[in-house]
Formats: sequence, C-alpha cells, structure tokens
Amino acid sequence: MNKQPVALIHGSRDSEYVSDVDSFFKRIGISYIFLLEHHEGIIPESFPLFLNWGRDYERALRFAGHRLNPLLGIEEFINGLKGRLPKTIIIHGSSDTEALRGVEALRNAGFEVRFLLGEPSVYSMECPSEAYLLFLFKGVIVKRAAETIKVKCPLIKLNGPLSSEPWFPSLVLRVLKSSGLLD
Repeated sequence: MNKQPVALIHGSRDSEYVSDVDSFFKRIGISYIFLLEHHEGIIPESFPLFLNWGRDYERALRFAGHRLNPLLGIEEFINGLKGRLPKTIIIHGSSDTEALRGVEALRNAGFEVRFLLGEPSVYSMECPSEAYLLFLFKGVIVKRAAETIKVKCPLIKLNGPLSSEPWFPSLVLRVLKSSGLLD
C-alpha cells in the first residue's frame, strides 16, 4: 500500500473513548475515521479495525478499500495475546455466528471467555482473582462492564482495554505490516 492507511473504527460520542482513540492512533501514526460519521462511498486507503465480527464490522467492509479480518480472526494477534493476558477474558458478547468464531480462537488459545451479554455469562462464572476486559478502547462500555463484574466479584482485579497496554500498538503495527497494509 503506497498511501498512508486509514482505520475505520466503530466510534462513540463518549469523550473518554474519543480521547483514547485519538491518543492510540497518534502513537501508531495512522489516521482513523469513525464509522458512526461515515455514511457513503468507499475510502480507498481504509481498512476496518475491529476486535470481532458482527454487524458493525460488516458495515465497515462496505466502505473499506482494503479488507482486514477482525483482530480475533488473525492468528498473529491471538498469538500476541498469549502470555500477556490473564486466563479469564470478558468480552461484550454476540450471538452472531461469525463473532463466535473469534471467541473460539480465544478458547483454542487457552483463554476462558465470558460474555457480558450471552452465554457463558459473567453472571454464572466463579469469581477469578483476575480477568481481562477485552475491548479495544476505553469508554462507557468498559466502565459499565467493570461495574457489572465488580458487583458479582468485588475482589477481582480487572485489566484492559487493549489500548492501555504498552505492547498493543506494536502488535497492531505488526498485524498491519503482515497484512500488507503498511510497508
């Protein structure tokens, strides 16, 4: 890819999310566009940057000039999580068949996955000492997830999201290079 790539991401009106996204993309030197603000036309240099499959990812593909699987569908990304995250992973959840593929990749890598919405639920888990909120960026959803889990498991140590990890920017850049989106 000759031109600088542009990430298409979900977006939010939450100021903490917007600030975290802006900081992250400045660190990796790539532009971004919120899917919430883009409604027509393909952006030639763009690619979707999503954690998992689902409706929003499919919508992003309609505008993307380049296809990039969600991060949970990229073996290099899954391998990059091993040894860095606790065994218990908490994600938003989806009944979408494609999204369950991403969950299966996490399970195959040795993680125990719990959903905020859906089964197996965070509400039915034994309280681990530590868990990881597997989201890309900070914001209201991550805060709500933490509050929900702390009600059930008040002593749990929660980590996440990925943007708060010092190793995450280099992992994303490696994935983009191996996918041919960066030189």
